[in-house]
Amino acid sequence: MDHLSSLFSHFTPTASVFFTGNLLESSSFAANARHGHLHVLRAGAVQLITSTGTSTTYDQPCLLLNARPMDHRLQPVQGSGTDLVCAAIDLGSELNNPLIVALPPTLHIEMAALPRLASTLQMLFEEAEQPDSGQQAAMDRLTEYLLVLLLRHIIATGGLHAGILAGLSDERLHKPIKAMHDRPDYPWTLEELAQLAALSRARFASRFKDKTGMTPLNYLTHWRIGVACSLLLKGRRIERIAEAVGYGSQSAFTRVFTRHIGIPPQEWLARKRDATDQ
Repeated sequence: MDHLSSLFSHFTPTASVFFTGNLLESSSFAANARHGHLHVLRAGAVQLITSTGTSTTYDQPCLLLNARPMDHRLQPVQGSGTDLVCAAIDLGSELNNPLIVALPPTLHIEMAALPRLASTLQMLFEEAEQPDSGQQAAMDRLTEYLLVLLLRHIIATGGLHAGILAGLSDERLHKPIKAMHDRPDYPWTLEELAQLAALSRARFASRFKDKTGMTPLNYLTHWRIGVACSLLLKGRRIERIAEAVGYGSQSAFTRVFTRHIGIPPQEWLARKRDATDQ
């Protein structure tokens, strides 16, 4: 079953590689950059230091994913020949994407645990080493594909124990979650979602909350508002968006959006456009 296409139809992963090679000095990354980061440690060792001063050393080839903006610093370990590929990534951190809250601040996965990613990583490294026409575009697209493969790996292995990816990994919960993703316009009830999970209402609600940290209907609202944010940025009219995400009127949609985001949809969109123009 395809767990991710409905997510990606509204929150398409994007990446922009900005560093390849040997890291010679400390490099800082700011949380106000409005994007996350993917650091691929190919060889050597590096320290990741957070804004609180917490320091973790990684000395095996690995991927370090900061899905949302986070103040941090990379410090090469002297004499290790720290070889890195670094990319700015966007998984929809400003669009209410449930993937963002499902992922830890820093996700660390060693390459040895990712055999299916080996060929993609090798192509990325080859592009980084051999400048050629379209190199930047090739590295960016390979990194975006790498993100998809990484999320597939997390779902397939049950690598996270909480959040929406944990729910998608669950044999009973993945069907109702996918149904909500596919049909945000449908007036889902707890009974219908429980039937898809082949569980009683009580057991379904309890299992969903334990796995994702949210009630089923709260998650549905969260998903609908995320889809609405995506559609707003695509220029859809608010009355059409209200219908697309399951609200009977523009006023009902605006009330829920304002309660969830803190400001009305028109104001939210204006702020996003102003931020983009700066």
